[in-house]
Amino acid sequence: MTHASPVTIEATPEDLRSLSSTLTGFSLDKEDRSGPNLVWLLRGELPPLLVTSVELGIVFQFDVATLALRTAERFRAEAEAFWHQVAPILEELKVLGISAPDFGGLSAELEPGPSRPWPFARWHVDVLWLRECTISADRMPAGWWDNPNRGFGAVPPGADHTCLVAKGLLFTGDDGGRFLISQGKMPTYLLVTQDPAKIDAALIGTLAMDIDRYLDGPPPAV
Repeated sequence: MTHASPVTIEATPEDLRSLSSTLTGFSLDKEDRSGPNLVWLLRGELPPLLVTSVELGIVFQFDVATLALRTAERFRAEAEAFWHQVAPILEELKVLGISAPDFGGLSAELEPGPSRPWPFARWHVDVLWLRECTISADRMPAGWWDNPNRGFGAVPPGADHTCLVAKGLLFTGDDGGRFLISQGKMPTYLLVTQDPAKIDAALIGTLAMDIDRYLDGPPPAV
């Protein structure tokens, strides 16, 4: 069994620490049956943070997804750098008569839509860790991933590769309410919910780590 290096949330430490005290609201992208593609976290006088899903290839046919948190300014800078990198390749494709996507204006009108108030007056933030794996279909035990008693770090017998992934952010208010932002069931989609049943289902097999410990300490042991 191959154990890949842990995958962490793509964000600056300053932006992650700000989640514990600065949030004033959130704004969801248009949703379809798979969920939203992005959510904005509003931070009062600070620039809002754009939260998206990022997929990373670990080995052949084994991809994992985590979250990326960026300001609009940083997102535009990264989009522009990406455009300059692929533009020559796209021009070559056009010369050959091959249709190519147009990434120009990728972030031209990137800003939050209608917002909703943040649900908590006081809250704390946990990062959710999940140990993911790849295994052939014929060796996968039926119902493994849906087993509510599956503990953190458990993988099916015979798994080929594993990877510890920071999958989501769990906000818990002083009133006991919860707000989850995590990877959805489909690539590039998010799960954004306050529904207790959906949150409980998403927490199966995960470990919640206080965000300060996440930033200052090592990943959890498995």
